[in-house]
Amino acid sequence: MKTVEQTATKLVLRHRPTQVWRLAAGIAIVWPVLLLWLSASNSWLNYLWWFPLFVVFWFGCGVLLFLIAGQAVTYQFDKTLNSLTVRHHRLPKTKTTEFALKDIVDVQLQLASWHHDSDESKATYQGVLLLRGDRVLTLHCGFNASRQDKEAIVTVIRQFLGMQP
Repeated sequence: MKTVEQTATKLVLRHRPTQVWRLAAGIAIVWPVLLLWLSASNSWLNYLWWFPLFVVFWFGCGVLLFLIAGQAVTYQFDKTLNSLTVRHHRLPKTKTTEFALKDIVDVQLQLASWHHDSDESKATYQGVLLLRGDRVLTLHCGFNASRQDKEAIVTVIRQFLGMQP
């Protein structure tokens, strides 16, 4: 997640899942192109009835991955409007949700999961906005964002809202 705009009255954060986009492009474009190149150099593959379906299958998997997991999220905190606007950008539409800034009770970094292997322990954290009425809004920070990156985002939001660090 990156800070797009930060002023005294406005804070805009955006998460773009670029790794998912790259993976989807690789599956939808690179695999079918490689398979078509392979069929051009080995003509006997063209006689297999299922080979064209294999190319279409990989293209469809890439497109499906992009549509399901490739949504970008924008968080816009605005003190002049006293609102938090969350936009989930997904093809073909954008879903917009609004919250009042006064409904935000706290901003925290919470433990999402903990895995213990024989060699090491791994903890996964997520940033959350605690809202009135026991509602929780999870911040999408990315798959590979470190704990320090997530802590920095939480700190930026807390400072913008005037909360103690």
